[in-house]
Amino acid sequence: LVEIAVEGYISVDFLACGRGNDLWVGYWEGVSHFDGSAWNHYPATQYLGSSDSSMVTSLAVAPNGNVWVATDASIATFDGINWQVVRTGGGYGSLAVDANGNVWVRDNQSLLKYDGIEWSTFSESAGIRYITFDQENRIWVISSLSKIYTFDPQTDSWVLQFNEEQLGGRSVKAMQFDRHGRLWVATDYGLYIYD
Repeated sequence: LVEIAVEGYISVDFLACGRGNDLWVGYWEGVSHFDGSAWNHYPATQYLGSSDSSMVTSLAVAPNGNVWVATDASIATFDGINWQVVRTGGGYGSLAVDANGNVWVRDNQSLLKYDGIEWSTFSESAGIRYITFDQENRIWVISSLSKIYTFDPQTDSWVLQFNEEQLGGRSVKAMQFDRHGRLWVATDYGLYIYD
């Protein structure tokens, strides 16, 4: 285990791996990019749709290498040269990009999808805290009640996969699928794996 120091003190809240040695980290007031040898910092003021807030809430790297950032005031993307704000408003939370490049994000009331041209709005079940995708590009979410659901955008329906009792009553923090299709679930008291 080797520590990679970020210049200045930054409490890292989000990680996203890009191509090659690219690593993006998100924190309260912005995001930083590590290319394997040096850091570049991007304060949230560069991509906020509003100047009254600077809280980054989520970070993801798309298949084409573009970086997507949700803040409490906007959703923005970075192509390596320029930032572009694609949506303003408020209450944006977990953001993820699927294998087709569609951006999925939670706002205060619903699940949103951006296909690069237009936004679609879907119903939300029990508050989404985290979004990820399996090898078939199906959407998996952690709810605010520490339940895990899959979502079908064709029918706008939610299917409960695991409830809090199945996870030992633990608070679910994050989840990710590995290259073998296994689901790893991080809780406030250990890890679970589902194969």
